[in-house]
Amino acid sequence: MKREPNMKSLYKFFVIIFLIFSFIPSLSHADHSYFEYIKKKLIKDGFDKKYIEKIYSPESITFEFGSTILFFIVSEYKLDYEKFLDSEFVLKGKKYIKDHKTAFSYAKQNFNVPPEIITSILIVETKLGAFTGNKPVLSSLSSIASLENHNIQKMVLKSIPSRKNRYTGKKFAKRAKNRADFAYEELKKLLNFAIEYNHETSEITGSYAGAVGIPQFMPSNIPVYGRDGDMDNKIDLLNHNDAIASVANYLKMHGWCENCGEDKKISVILKYNKSMPYAKTVTNLSKLIGDNN
Repeated sequence: MKREPNMKSLYKFFVIIFLIFSFIPSLSHADHSYFEYIKKKLIKDGFDKKYIEKIYSPESITFEFGSTILFFIVSEYKLDYEKFLDSEFVLKGKKYIKDHKTAFSYAKQNFNVPPEIITSILIVETKLGAFTGNKPVLSSLSSIASLENHNIQKMVLKSIPSRKNRYTGKKFAKRAKNRADFAYEELKKLLNFAIEYNHETSEITGSYAGAVGIPQFMPSNIPVYGRDGDMDNKIDLLNHNDAIASVANYLKMHGWCENCGEDKKISVILKYNKSMPYAKTVTNLSKLIGDNN
């Protein structure tokens, strides 16, 4: 899922991005041989060959160095989220709840999750939908999934600025394989989602990790936790009604209860993001948004 750091962390993040642009000749490659193994694997797993050939056509996808490399140089769980406690976001959160009163009423009635918690998550995730990510998710997930290939692993490793690489040797290979396996499963879920709702895969954008929409769900989370908040018979996580209902459902299914203690509530939020600073920020921001003063 896409995460937003505080100003100090944000500065470091942009320095990292600058280094990537400085040291890598091209952040994306049109060489589609990188995807041959992935294409064969998808077809073997039951996807229609014509469909796979179409979505992996040169005009639809490129190999994304940037998305792939970020997994090895950015540690999202260490980011500091305190900037989201500023009055700017508190006021935006209060207004957001008023603007989407019907959607929050539905979420409260069906999932018993307060609007302040849902709003706080959406603020930290994408600033209420302002920054949902512009990476082609098909390209990102396919590129990461391709790390199963040892030659591609070596190519990516060489492209990482040495002083920013936190993994070497066997540790890098293990990390790459784990990421590849994870990305491939998410890729299959993405394609199933696109086929079911007749989406053009090349038009689905998100974070470098493949998270999509206002709540930044990974593709595997959409069929499990996604909900149709406006009753139009489809799940669209760029739709605020669906995003609100989906976050509420996610929290409920992970054990949220209004009468639970704060430790329990934090443990549920940690299911959304394993970062303790994230969970505490969401909790504290929700209290500020809910304050009537």
